[in-house]
Amino acid sequence: MTALNPLAAPLAALGASAPSAPPGCRTRGRLWHLAVGSAVGLSILLIAEVIRVLVGSNEHWLIEGRVYRSAQLGPARLRTVVEQNGIRTILNLRGYSPDFDWYQDEARVARDSHVCLEDVTLSASRLPPPKELRRLVEVLDGTEYPILIHCRRGSDRTGLVAALILLLQSDAEVSAARAQCGPRYGHFRALSTARMDEFFDFYESWLSAAGWKHSRELFRHWLLNEYCPGPARAELEWLDRRDSFPFGEPPVLHVRIHNRSIEEWRLVPGRDVGFHARCILFAPTGAILTVRRAGQFEATVAPGESIDLVFGLPRLPPGHYRALIDPVGPRELSFMQCGSEPLELEFDVRE
Repeated sequence: MTALNPLAAPLAALGASAPSAPPGCRTRGRLWHLAVGSAVGLSILLIAEVIRVLVGSNEHWLIEGRVYRSAQLGPARLRTVVEQNGIRTILNLRGYSPDFDWYQDEARVARDSHVCLEDVTLSASRLPPPKELRRLVEVLDGTEYPILIHCRRGSDRTGLVAALILLLQSDAEVSAARAQCGPRYGHFRALSTARMDEFFDFYESWLSAAGWKHSRELFRHWLLNEYCPGPARAELEWLDRRDSFPFGEPPVLHVRIHNRSIEEWRLVPGRDVGFHARCILFAPTGAILTVRRAGQFEATVAPGESIDLVFGLPRLPPGHYRALIDPVGPRELSFMQCGSEPLELEFDVRE
């Protein structure tokens, strides 16, 4: 038989035995293999969790037995989640969308399972409008639990609402609640989705300025009465409202915009940068004819101050038109989409 140890035969001829590994070496070897195996196993679990969060259904209990969060679920999985967890309300954060298959499927599951379907319209790339937040609180206060909250991926809008629920319904600290809107659930503070984080930045700044410590009652008060979506709150008025213009005369619209927000507006030269305002002109058919911008010059408007802007429109053929004026912040932050009322005008161009 061939010796397994190459030193065995020579040592045997000399009357000696083959050396064995010292006990310390054998122990270190076992620990090394154990560490490598643990690292591999942990990596596999981590990769599986990342796939489940970023690609899969991103399902988690927020408050055990009370609030469940997820991505948009297919009808079969949604039905299973509703039945297994006793869900009584589905809170859809993508808004009322009857023209889409996912919404129709969800409505059918809700009907067949005898659960309530509530719709709140939020965006992953915009600060939440105050009106929709008040609607959200109304649903949370009056609905039947357990509830399932979801958006498309279950990360940005769902993370914001999950943190909001903890601040309203538990004694969680702000930092712990904000973790619901973080990488663990697929949200990253980058590009437009950073709006979700800015929402809580505003709350913490409000607390800090007043020297207060967070409580459920303070957060509810701020949410319903104090919250302002950054610079995106304005009041607009006409300086010389006209309902008609003669044919051949390019219409000119004069408006005054008051800063009712918590931040100053910085106007700068250049297209689509800084604070400015846009006028969207609609044809008699409802189609958009043109978009004109004003306020692209150097200026600063502090909270409580106002600025006058002029929009020059093109020569128009006779007909009935509609103009909508909406302030816009940096990164094309539409004030209208953040809940601020635009200024509208219907006018005629006459022969």
